[in-house]
Order: sequence, then structure tokens, then C-alpha cells
Amino acid sequence: MSFVILSEAVEEYLTMRRARYSEATVNGEGQVLRRFVATKGDIQMRHLTPEHVEAWFMNLIQPHTDRSGVHRPAIQAASHNFYMARLKSFFAYCARRHLTRADLLAHVTPMKVPRKIRQQPSPAVLWAMLDRVCDPRDRALLATAMNTGMRSGEIARLKGRRCGP
Repeated sequence: MSFVILSEAVEEYLTMRRARYSEATVNGEGQVLRRFVATKGDIQMRHLTPEHVEAWFMNLIQPHTDRSGVHRPAIQAASHNFYMARLKSFFAYCARRHLTRADLLAHVTPMKVPRKIRQQPSPAVLWAMLDRVCDPRDRALLATAMNTGMRSGEIARLKGRRCGP
């Protein structure tokens, strides 16, 4: 095992990822990984333990103060799982390069993401909405949205074709 520090490993990993993935993907990964480094300190990879990683996640899932001194609420389950996926990929990279031998996510498990309940108006409410629209154009747009499930931007991009001369 070599004596690579955490920030060097992160930058090498991100450089490798830039060759294969979009800039937005790499930037998102970089934010998570650099946040991890800033919080845990720039220690040698060989000294990084599953307990360090677990403590970082435990800090995030409760109200906390970030490194800039701003009080933050606990992260949501989806964010927790996103961070976990980013770290899992990075730690796999480190293991392939023999920078670590431990399963650094051994004590961290994914969180269950609550399912959002979407508003679903009843058919009677939808008919009432259609009946209250006076302009035929607006009625057509509303009926298209109701019957197709298209989003407003998709409907706005529809082009009409003229029939006849």
C-alpha cells in the first residue's frame, strides 16, 4: 500500500472519471468527495477506516453545522443514498489501486426513500376544470394535458398542421 493522501486520491479519481463521463457528473461526484475530504481531513488513505465513513454519514443525517459555519438540517434519504453511491464508486477505485483494503462502507446502509404521494384529481374535478374554460384554445390545451399526460413544455412545443389550401 502506498502513502497517498485522501485529496490526491480524490483528484486522481476525478481525472479518470472526466475521460468517461460528462462534466456535470464529475462535478457532482467532486462536490461529494471534496465535502468528505474537507470534513474528515486530508489523511492518508491507509488510515481511513469504516468508522470514519460511518461518523461522516451519522453527522449528515442529523442537524449539523457545515464547514462554513452554516447550520444545516439533516440530509434527506435520497441525498444520503446519492452520497453513498458516490463514495462507493470512489472506494472501489481506491481498492482496485490497493490504496485501501477495508470495506469502508461496511457500517453504512442505504436509507429507505419515502414515496411521494402525487396529487391526482378525480375525473369529476377534471371535467369541472374543462367546463370552466371559456377559450377554445385553452380548453384544447387542458384536454391535451389531461388525456396524454404531457408536460406543459411538451405541449408548448406542439406544432399544428394546416389541412387544405
